[in-house]
This record gives sequence, C-alpha cells and structure tokens, in this order.
Amino acid sequence: CIGEGCEICELLCACAERLQQLVVSVILIVSAAAAFALIRDCAAVFVFSRTSHTLVALKVKLSN
Repeated sequence: CIGEGCEICELLCACAERLQQLVVSVILIVSAAAAFALIRDCAAVFVFSRTSHTLVALKVKLSN
C-alpha cells in the first residue's frame, strides 16, 4: 500500500461495497419469495376451506 490513492485499496473498497449491495439484494429477494409463499398458502387455505364437504362433493357411495 502506498497510502492515499492506492489503486489496490480502492479496488478492495469497491469490491466490499459491491458485496454489501449483493447481500442486501439477496435478502430482499428471499424476503419477497417468503412473503409470496405465505400469501399463496393463506390464499389456498381460504379457497379450499370454502368447499363444502357433503357426501356428493366427497363422492361417497351410499350402499344400503
């Protein structure tokens, strides 16, 4: 290192900044994917809980 204006130190600082930006991007993507999965699962529970559970809907054969 030659002190102020060292090309190697500037390159290392630029790489560190890019890595920090990458980490933030990955965290945002993972958070968005988790939120999407949670919303999808909640919507599926809501939709499937509204179906009726009658014998006809369950296709139960009634034999006497």
